[in-house]
Amino acid sequence: MHGSVPILMVLSLLPFSKQKPPRHGCLAVQWRKHQEGRRLQKWNKMLRNFTKYRSSKKFHRRIEKGIPAQVRGKVWAMMLSVDTRKAQNPGKFEEMKERARLCSDQVQQINEEVACTFRSHVMV
Repeated sequence: MHGSVPILMVLSLLPFSKQKPPRHGCLAVQWRKHQEGRRLQKWNKMLRNFTKYRSSKKFHRRIEKGIPAQVRGKVWAMMLSVDTRKAQNPGKFEEMKERARLCSDQVQQINEEVACTFRSHVMV
């Protein structure tokens, strides 16, 4: 359709690019992918400098817009200081995980359903 011209270059030349992104069709899909990539880059930058951004307005605005699935687990872990808590309580996490496995008959079913539903998720 557009030959060898990158789709984002085509988008930047279209009249709607300065107003609203396309809502339907191939261009809309390409635009959303581009936007998601930009959001992910911003989140990765923020995570590299987490102590700087942790209490900033920018961090809170980005949370309100939504945390991309690719970094959601890492963001939650950093917000909850999981590494620090694990270091302060060595072995506690594994102990709690094992207790949960032993106490619940439904854990295996849940794990199977999660793995089936989110096959490519980093946390599975």
